[in-house]
Amino acid sequence: MEKNPKISIIIPVYNTEQYLRAAVESVINQTYENKEIVLVDDGSTDSSPKICDEYGSQYSYIKVIHQDNAGLSAARNAGITISKGEYIAFLDSDDEYGNKDMIAHYAHIFINNPTLDLIQFPTMWYWNDNKKHILGNVQDSLTDNINIGQNYSSGRLTGTACDKIYNRQLFNLTHFSEGRYFEDVWFITDIIPNLHHIYIDDFGFYKYKIRGGSITQSKYSALKSKHKIETSLKSVRTIICYCKDSYYHVNGFIQLQDCFLRYNLEHNSKSFEDLQKQIVEILPSIKGLAKNIRYISFNKTLQILLTKAFGIKMSIRLYNLKNSNTLK
Repeated sequence: MEKNPKISIIIPVYNTEQYLRAAVESVINQTYENKEIVLVDDGSTDSSPKICDEYGSQYSYIKVIHQDNAGLSAARNAGITISKGEYIAFLDSDDEYGNKDMIAHYAHIFINNPTLDLIQFPTMWYWNDNKKHILGNVQDSLTDNINIGQNYSSGRLTGTACDKIYNRQLFNLTHFSEGRYFEDVWFITDIIPNLHHIYIDDFGFYKYKIRGGSITQSKYSALKSKHKIETSLKSVRTIICYCKDSYYHVNGFIQLQDCFLRYNLEHNSKSFEDLQKQIVEILPSIKGLAKNIRYISFNKTLQILLTKAFGIKMSIRLYNLKNSNTLK
């Protein structure tokens, strides 16, 4: 492997003029020299395109793309296409990297472990002036799909795209699904079958800024809710396939069923009917239901048993009667 491999940091940009400079500067200030920044202006209508062009003209290692608005996944895919790095990372344009030595630290790990598929680092959530460290793990090398599946099931391997650096070869196999909400989780579950060696580290952090106008803070629509259920269903299937621990099978199914019941009640939409059958059909694959049932609340147990015996409509009826007040 090259002594100092090129690392590409792709930053999709959409109307974030207030935060964009801080995001870009947090990468420019990285001590690692062989880096590339790809700014993808996704049809911004504020001054973001101008800011992107300023950086592109000032730094030779910064590339700028302007495209019609097509969404976060399309912007990331466009950045992947023109990037040249052996390793690829993603930074949202309203977030920052929290340590100037992060890229150098992780480049060194990749150099010493050339078979690594990805490295994951901690995330720090920022809400206004407050901060909360939500993920920081001791160093650990995971060596096979079974361990990777279990770590995903437990939440240790996150469903977030931006807290990782990826081996470029992963993108020869899959890209981000365009036109879909919750694209990060969808993407992570897509690549899990192709992961063999990953590294979870506790150095530095991704500075995630929670703001009222962001995508993750926007209200749900029926389409977003449908995508949420589909993504949850895909996650459970991944857990069943790549995790042997039956506890996580049951826990994942509970989360899936809660997701379905919650949004079905909220929207009262027939658009979810095509997912009902799929949810019931995976029940026979849920291992250890009887073994783990003592760890589940009575209400959750009843939901699962009714779904198994009578279909999900009975669960919806029960959920409507007992839980409608808790969903507001």
